[in-house]
Parts: sequence; C-alpha cells; structure tokens
Amino acid sequence: YLVRELLCIVIYFGIGVAFYHTYEKWKVMDCIYFSITLLTTVGYGDFTPSTPTSMAFTSAYIFVGISLIAAALFILVETYAIRRASKVAVTLRSTQQLRVNSLKSRTNSEGGFIVDDDCDDIFEPTTPLTQAVKTARMLLTSAAWLLLVIGVASLYFVANPVALHGVSTAVQPWSGQAWASGVYFVMTTLTTIGFGDVTPASPVGKAITLVMMVLCVPVAAFILGRMTAAIWGADEQEAALAVVKGLTFDRAKALLEFEKVIADLGVGTTDDGRVNRLEFLIFMLQRNGIVEMKTIAKILENFDELDWNRTGYLELDYQTISEGSRRSTQKQGST
Repeated sequence: YLVRELLCIVIYFGIGVAFYHTYEKWKVMDCIYFSITLLTTVGYGDFTPSTPTSMAFTSAYIFVGISLIAAALFILVETYAIRRASKVAVTLRSTQQLRVNSLKSRTNSEGGFIVDDDCDDIFEPTTPLTQAVKTARMLLTSAAWLLLVIGVASLYFVANPVALHGVSTAVQPWSGQAWASGVYFVMTTLTTIGFGDVTPASPVGKAITLVMMVLCVPVAAFILGRMTAAIWGADEQEAALAVVKGLTFDRAKALLEFEKVIADLGVGTTDDGRVNRLEFLIFMLQRNGIVEMKTIAKILENFDELDWNRTGYLELDYQTISEGSRRSTQKQGST
C-alpha cells in the first residue's frame, strides 16, 4: 500500500506540473514548489492561480493533495504498528501450535471433537462485496457533507463576488467565474492554506469568513478525514471489531488453545473445558490487535504485586491496605 501511495503522489505532482506549466506558464520547479505548498497547507502566497479555470482546478487539487498526504502518513504509522504486532503474533502462534497436536490426540482418544487443520480463523470473514458497500456508503456520505459545507459557505461569495478582494468587479453574480472564485476562496480557507490572493472585502463577508473559520474548518477536516479513510484505507473497517459469531468445533479449539497460553500468566484454568468472561475478553483484545500479550502480562504482574496475600482479589479493607502499604515501603527501602 505504501508503494501505491508513493505512486499516487508522483502522479499528483505530474498532473500539477502539466497543468500549471500549461495554464500559468510556470517553470517546472515552480510548479512542484506550488504543489508542495498545497500538499502541506503552507500556502506562502507567492504563487497563486490567476484564472477562473486555474482556481477551479486548484480547488479540486487541494482536496486530492491533502487526502494523499493524510493517507501516506496513515499507512506509514499502520505499517509500523503491524510489524510490531506481527512479532508478538508469530510468537503467540508458535506457542499455540506446539499445543495443538497434544489437544488433537487427547480429544481423539477421549472421543471428543476432532479439529480441522485448515480452519484456523475464529472470526467470520468480511466479504469483498460487503466491504465495498461499506466503503462506497462512507465515501458518498462524506462527499455529500463536504459538498454541502462548501456549497453553503460559497453561496454568499458567489452571489456577491465583489465581496472578495482579488476578484474582478466585472465578474457577474452566479456566473462560472463567480463560482470558481467563491469555491476557491472557501477551499483555501477550509483547508487553512490561505494564500491571501482572495480575501473578504465587505463586513458581511468578513463575518461569514469568521464563522467559517471557527465552525466549518474543523467540520471540513473531519469530513476530509473520513473521505481519506474511505478512498485510501478501504482495507480498514472503521471500528470494525471482529466478533465470534457462533461456536463451532474449530472455534472452540482456538479458544481452548488460547486459554492454555494465558494460563501461563495465571489467568483462569485449563482443564475444565470452559472459557470464562475474563479469558474471552483477553482473547478478543489480543486477536483484534487492540493489546499485545506482553502488555497483558505486565498488567497482571502489577495485579500480583498489589495482591500481596495471593487471594486472587484486591481486598480493599483497612487492614489489608495498611499491610500492603507497609510491605511496599519495606520493599522500596530494601532496594
């Protein structure tokens, strides 16, 4: 995915160079320089579009650029997180695999269930069609909201183009040039680029711009984030917690094998053929990649330090707390 993002960024710069070199007659380096100021929302203002066509193109170009950089950063962070999690997962799976054979031999000899080597996934798979529908729905909803925000914010300036500095007084209200300049001003404001080539001129225009900066900028940022996730992160399901939909013999195998792993940490039992709520909670957190096993081990180690009398509970009566504090003080003094 990172290669795909880099390729898209190269194409992005290529389109920008081709357009601005053709319509604005800028040098190639100046085209790249301008594109980067858009991509990073720096917006120095030393290079700005000079025609309605260029303004309309830049409005769309801003959105694509911000989406690209957001997606690239997201994938970089995600790749790092996946690599870290995979190291823990490999260790865990190796430990589980060592116990699978003994579980099979025991269940076969005792007349229990027989598991299938090819059925290791305990969660219901998400079909490509289901994911595509979710992605399309998310994209269309976000796009509709973004267009609504841009359209509403642009209406006054399209109806009153003279309310903007940098727009010719000859531009007629509701004309194509009025739409190009109005949407361009709104897009550079909502994305905080703010070149300064087009600014509000009238008191009403300034008041609308103040409201837009305070209210619409964070809304637009949220919507752009959702659209970025829909377009470039289709492989990720937003808040998609994988759940166990019904128990089968193979899923029971996975749960029992995991139960043996966490038993080494002192959680639950391994010989009753049952999984309690705490064991299931730890299983779901780990298998969904929310928490690593080493983190769980550290948390349980902290519990054991507080449970000094080894009852399996943190008893909160005065006597137990006082004795625990005394022991903690002695331990710190000895170190």
